[in-house]
Amino acid sequence: MYPFLKELQQSKISVNEMQCAFLENLRKHQSDYDFWAKKLKFCMDKKTDYIFWREDFGGKDITVSLLYLEPGEVHPPHHHNNVISVQSVVAGQIWAREYHRIKCIDEDKILIAPVQERLMTVDDEILAHEWSKNVHWFAATNEKPAVMWNCNVRGFETDLFINPSPKSLGRILLDPHFKVVNGRFLAKSLSLEEAYAKFGDKPISNWPIPKNVVWETDI
Repeated sequence: MYPFLKELQQSKISVNEMQCAFLENLRKHQSDYDFWAKKLKFCMDKKTDYIFWREDFGGKDITVSLLYLEPGEVHPPHHHNNVISVQSVVAGQIWAREYHRIKCIDEDKILIAPVQERLMTVDDEILAHEWSKNVHWFAATNEKPAVMWNCNVRGFETDLFINPSPKSLGRILLDPHFKVVNGRFLAKSLSLEEAYAKFGDKPISNWPIPKNVVWETDI
């Protein structure tokens, strides 16, 4: 995967081309049953994540991992600053809702629009970057644990959405349904404690999309 990072940095490939190359690499390794069986067994037995690769390049970094979710575990709605992500379900099922970021209002509020909501099964994927489906909200279904292949490439983009750009490259937790403004959701930043108190133990279906909200086309 490292050569693709270099090509992205040198503008030889697009963000989407790098994401597709990463997915192709994943599919290739998934064909090695013994390799994947051992990694998935580790996650399921230990009930924890598995790190394949984590490296800091000085203000930029990459993490490639298997992300373990307990039955019903929710990752509250959030977006990212300067993160390219590739996620693919490798075990179980995940319910996900994705949004496009439309406009940055200030450091704490953005306008967003829903793109899709779906039940993800094995090999279904989420591709997100600075200008596409950067807000997501997902949870394992209640029946059994789930595992996602999770790749986060941070700090490699130069055309950024948030102004002024935050110092953190981590998750920015949101209340995505804070208010509706002209058919768009006005989403408000939340603290970690606020986000998990509001969304951490509840199904996404508790927050249906109102009829007056305009959906965006997937890009």
